[in-house]
Amino acid sequence: RLAARPLRPRARPLRALEEVEATATSTKSRRNKGRAALEHEWNNDGQHHADRNWHLDGGVADHQQRHHQGHQGHRSSLATAEQADSGAVAAAEVDSNAALWGSAALLLMACVCGTNFPIIKQLETTHPEAHVAAARFLIAGLPFVGSLACPPAVALAGAEIGAWCSLGYLSQAVGLHLTSASKAAFICALFTVVVPIASAVGLVGGERKSVSLPTWAAVGLALAGTAVLEVGPVLLGGDANLASVVGSVNQGDVWCLGTAVGFGLMFARMEHHMEEHAEYVLELTAWQCAILGVAMVGWALFDVHGDVPALLETASSYSLTDMGYLVWTGLFTTAAVLWGETKVMQTVSGTQAGIIFSTEPLFATGFAALLLHETVGITDVAGAALIMAGCILVVLQGGKEEAAGGTSA
Repeated sequence: RLAARPLRPRARPLRALEEVEATATSTKSRRNKGRAALEHEWNNDGQHHADRNWHLDGGVADHQQRHHQGHQGHRSSLATAEQADSGAVAAAEVDSNAALWGSAALLLMACVCGTNFPIIKQLETTHPEAHVAAARFLIAGLPFVGSLACPPAVALAGAEIGAWCSLGYLSQAVGLHLTSASKAAFICALFTVVVPIASAVGLVGGERKSVSLPTWAAVGLALAGTAVLEVGPVLLGGDANLASVVGSVNQGDVWCLGTAVGFGLMFARMEHHMEEHAEYVLELTAWQCAILGVAMVGWALFDVHGDVPALLETASSYSLTDMGYLVWTGLFTTAAVLWGETKVMQTVSGTQAGIIFSTEPLFATGFAALLLHETVGITDVAGAALIMAGCILVVLQGGKEEAAGGTSA
């Protein structure tokens, strides 16, 4: 029975072979996975390095771009600064030229105003001073009739300035009738030192402003000059008693002091109102002339006791020469100067204007000697020098005074 049964191959060796093949396949698969993992890791490292390099390159490029933009911005700033400097230089040159022409105009106005003293004195030899003043200021107001229409605040400001100016002109007209033209000119120049006093007591801007010691020294010089001008001839004459000294001061000199006060307060209040109404130059001038005209006509009517026909009769008695004098003093030394002073002050500082206008008494004295043949003595020269020194010292301070408690500019 054993011989007849066929032999079968055993299964274990086959399974062993399969196991060996499976093991080999598994090993190969693990190797492939390892290789793939290594490749993946390498690729990731490469991408990381690439990203890092990209970021580095981007950062360097961005830094270079910002650096370049910074240089461009710096160059642009320099160009802008250079343009601004060029503009400032050009503006400074324009301002300098305007100030030069303005100073020349002020000097011309000072010379023109110097003719007032001898001309008005000449007119008053044949006509009452009130009538002369009325005619003069009525003529001065004619060019500004069309500028009287303005806001009420501007009209009130101009009227106040005109009131102080009326005081100055009224006292000047009376004073010139009672004293010499050259002496009146120098006494009236005291208005230059009235302005800082007005600032100290709060008449400019509604608040008290400090006044420097040199300014008060200038006030002393001006007062000393006035004293020399008044009592100098008496002292030189050897009669220095109190009666003679007091007697040397006449009524005309006192009236001229009123002129200094009136004009000084006029400039002080004008400074205040021009800060608020600088665009109304013509209107302010118009109302100044209107108040001046009303004041002078009122004075003339008072002089003739309200007799209008008598006033008109006096007005018709002027000769052609007298009419020429009235037109000159009305249109040129009054209307044009009042407008010109305000206009020119936009380009010339108050310090420069004061220095230039302090030459007016010099012109007045020259015209008085030329037209009226008045003599100028040594006391006139000494007193005038002291007054002029005080005026110049005031205007050389420059700037505007600070409010009380501050420092002077």
